[in-house]
Amino acid sequence: MKGSHVQEIYRVLSRGIFFFNEEPFKRPRLNLYRQRLRTGSTSGLRNSKVVRFIEKFLSEDHGDEKAHGIIENDDISLREWNRALDVFAQREVRISSVEDRISTELGRWITMKNLPNMLLGGAVKGVCKKTTASDTFKPSQLTDLLLCPDCIAEMRQPPVGSPSLTKTADRLTCKVCNRSYPVIEGIVMLLPTPLFRGLYPEFID
Repeated sequence: MKGSHVQEIYRVLSRGIFFFNEEPFKRPRLNLYRQRLRTGSTSGLRNSKVVRFIEKFLSEDHGDEKAHGIIENDDISLREWNRALDVFAQREVRISSVEDRISTELGRWITMKNLPNMLLGGAVKGVCKKTTASDTFKPSQLTDLLLCPDCIAEMRQPPVGSPSLTKTADRLTCKVCNRSYPVIEGIVMLLPTPLFRGLYPEFID
């Protein structure tokens, strides 16, 4: 999970709660060699817990998730986690290491009590609630949660606490860049401008 994912969750939530568990965070790793046995394999689990624990700091994991391109991102530092979760006014977040033996609360600022977790690595879990003035906006339909593809491509920010697109009888119009997207037979043609022009030139105004 990345910071941009958390911000998108925040944008879509109205008065909902965001719960996450067992999300990894960065730990020091030397990567002196690649582990010979696959992580989680029967052969790998025969190694003692001490050996497996030490290997986490000295070697690169060798697992099915990496082989198939399905990888948990354990390169996100606690500082990055804090920045991502800072959009939530209310949050209860804990970080744990060594199979939950060392567990501390992750507040708005990283403190000395979090130092053992930072050195050992581990997992983040928490419950966050969106309670800001923007909660007065309640999406009445799915189109209220859509964003303008052109603004996304240009990294422009939509208005906070309101729909990015306004709806008329036959189109959606972006409040930020004024780009209009036609609604044809109930289908919103929500495509970036270059792609839309190439695929549907007949609908260009």
